[in-house]
Amino acid sequence: SGISLFEGVPALLSELQRVGLKIAIVSSDSDASVRQVLGASAGLITRFDCGASIFGKHRKFRRVARTLGAKPSETICIGDELRDIEAATAAGMHSGAVTWGYALPAALQAAAPTHLFNSIEEMRQRLAVAR
Repeated sequence: SGISLFEGVPALLSELQRVGLKIAIVSSDSDASVRQVLGASAGLITRFDCGASIFGKHRKFRRVARTLGAKPSETICIGDELRDIEAATAAGMHSGAVTWGYALPAALQAAAPTHLFNSIEEMRQRLAVAR
């Protein structure tokens, strides 16, 4: 596939795991496709919930949190699409929108995410250091 991780993501995932954060990936993409894009970084992911679902993404978010023993209020869902922010809100979770994905930053900001991340370094500082 022509999709690859953004520069700095493997190091970010490694640091978040090192400080004790559990990382899950929820995607409508297939498990195999997500793992292929992650490559060696797939081993840093605690839980995968991939594949199309007849249920909304917010239900997948809740299911993953429950599986990991995390309260919705202690969970942040990070994505680059409006529906990621909407699903996090519907699940009672914090949301983080990344501005380097495919949605326009202004549109993401208008969706009122809990956090708007403009760089991987900003995300690292907010998530890893603020523990």
